[in-house]
Amino acid sequence: MTKSKQSLQESEDILMEEEARVKEELKATNELLNDATSKLHDALSVPAVNKQSGNVATMMLDAAKAKRHQAMESLEKIGKKKKLLTVKHHKLLKNLNIWPSKATVQRFLPNSFQEKYPKVRVIIHATEVKVEQPSSLVLQSELYSSYKSHCTLKGLVGIIPSGQIVFVSQLYTGSISDRNLVRSGFLNLPFEMLLWPIKALQLIS
Repeated sequence: MTKSKQSLQESEDILMEEEARVKEELKATNELLNDATSKLHDALSVPAVNKQSGNVATMMLDAAKAKRHQAMESLEKIGKKKKLLTVKHHKLLKNLNIWPSKATVQRFLPNSFQEKYPKVRVIIHATEVKVEQPSSLVLQSELYSSYKSHCTLKGLVGIIPSGQIVFVSQLYTGSISDRNLVRSGFLNLPFEMLLWPIKALQLIS
């Protein structure tokens, strides 16, 4: 896992360097393009235009356009590679086990929790992110959150008393209830206590 992460980071660093280099080339090419356009304009604006000067300016303009096209293609390829790296990062992080055992949670339980909530395992929170209202009325209905009075995407986050985030669900449409959101995968985690998830649902309902 560590080697895969290191390899992805190295690939990302290389892409960032390549992107920075291509952007500098694109900047220089745009300056060359502007210069060639200006020279061609000057050559054509002279009544007795020098044909050779016009041809040189045209060649410079064509060369600048070709370089710009090449730079834009390179940036497009880099964008596709970055997207592929993002997918690989997601797959790598998705397989990481960040859910701690009950013993680990108890070991790092803050004093305030030891006094009032000694058996707490995880604190969950349904969070929403506002999104643009779609044109489809059906999708609007699915995304609409009565709590936010807006179209949203909704997810569940779990955090242990010591402050670490140990669970992040996928995003769902804003109309999903908290009860169904908790049922979407959170209850499949190894709680080591069979009745705890049932009690959690009773509290939510």
